[in-house]
Amino acid sequence: MKDVKSPEFVYDYWNYQPDKLVETIRLYSQKCDDPFENTLASILKK
Repeated sequence: MKDVKSPEFVYDYWNYQPDKLVETIRLYSQKCDDPFENTLASILKK
């Protein structure tokens, strides 16, 4: 990530766009073999 944002910015961004957060986690879990990430994505899909 080139442009690092402050934690407050990131929190506000996801807070106002929760659907984008779910989508980001879903996309990330498809690229990642980490079972925790896949579990998190499956919980959010429900």
